[in-house]
Amino acid sequence: MAGTEREEGRAKRAALRRALDELDARPAASAERGPGAHRRFEPLVEKPRTPAAAFLRPELEQRLARHVAADDSFARDRMAHALAGACGQEALPALLRAMVTDRNEDGDMLHAEILDLFEA
Repeated sequence: MAGTEREEGRAKRAALRRALDELDARPAASAERGPGAHRRFEPLVEKPRTPAAAFLRPELEQRLARHVAADDSFARDRMAHALAGACGQEALPALLRAMVTDRNEDGDMLHAEILDLFEA
């Protein structure tokens, strides 16, 4: 039984890693952006928004920082939302760094994530 549980755990981790990779890759396609993009990406963002995905924290933080550096507010917001859902208050340092270094004036969604975590 223990071997089966470990295999299931590995399979769940692999699925979460694939979901993160897909979430990170799809916003790059400009055809994916446009009217209704937030709704289209919601299922992708929700997959890693689980405490089981907390092991992805370093990758989520790196990807968030990369999107901030690239001045990509759409991908930044998607990654910030996934990070906040996966890591809860542990995500605050990375989210605050993103907010401080972000060059966009449209950080409403990023600010909302931060405020939600402070309220929690």
